[in-house]
Order: sequence, then C-alpha cells, then structure tokens
Amino acid sequence: MTRKGKQNPFFDDFQMRSMKLIRLSICIQNYRRHYNLSQREMADICTLYGEPVNVKFFQTEIANYENCKTVPTPPKFQVLMNTMNIDESVLQ
Repeated sequence: MTRKGKQNPFFDDFQMRSMKLIRLSICIQNYRRHYNLSQREMADICTLYGEPVNVKFFQTEIANYENCKTVPTPPKFQVLMNTMNIDESVLQ
C-alpha cells in the first residue's frame, strides 16, 4: 500500500490480473519457447487441435493471452490445454 501523495501519477492505470491468467500466459510462453514456435504457428497448431469442436485461433489471440489482456473462452481454454498437453490444475 502506498501513502497518499507518494503514488506515481504516471501509473494511474493499475489493473488486477488473475494469477491463473498469469500462469496460463507463462505456460503458453514456455511452450512456444520449448518448441521454438511463433505466435502464428502456435495459433495454427491450436486451430488444428480445435477443428473437431470448430474452434479457431488467431495470432492476436495468442498474443493477448500471453500479455494477459484477454481471457480465453471455455472452448478455447480447453483447446489450449489439450494443445500444450497440460491439465488445468497446473494453473491452480
């Protein structure tokens, strides 16, 4: 906690981030690093895994998940977990 008057006015856009979203971001980044994938390639692989349930991914979505800007919908979240072969309990 900061005292009044000690806050830096430049940082007035503070937002809370879910720890689960941060962990998901880290998992995606680590997966991409491990397999040397671009965000575009990751989106293409996720789209392949999502074909049976009609789920498509775009590079911008992967970027938004990595930067904790958006939360994946439940179907996209499940496809991401399947693609990376991890259980959602890892994010707990």
